[in-house]
Amino acid sequence: VRELSADERMRAYAEAREKARRDEVASLAYAKTEGIEIGKAEGKTEGIEIGEKRGERRGIEQTMKAAHALREGKSIEEASRISGLDIETVRALANG
Repeated sequence: VRELSADERMRAYAEAREKARRDEVASLAYAKTEGIEIGKAEGKTEGIEIGEKRGERRGIEQTMKAAHALREGKSIEEASRISGLDIETVRALANG
C-alpha cells in the first residue's frame, strides 16, 4: 500500500466534499419533490371533501326549495324550475 502525496490527499478530500455536496443537493431535491407530491395529494383530498360538502349543502337547499314549492301547491315542473332539480327528482320527492 502506497502513501498518497499531499496533492492526491487534497484531491481526494475535495472530491469527497464535492460528492457529499452533490448527495445533499440530490437529497434536498428529492425531499422537495416528495413534499410537493404529498402536498398535492393532501390538497386534492381536501378539495374533494370541500366539494362534497358544498354539493351536499346545495342538494339540501335545492330539495328544500322543491319541497317548499310543492307545499305551496306548485306543479312538479314549477318546483323543478324553482329548485334547479330535474323533474324526475322532484317527482320522486312529491311521491315519497
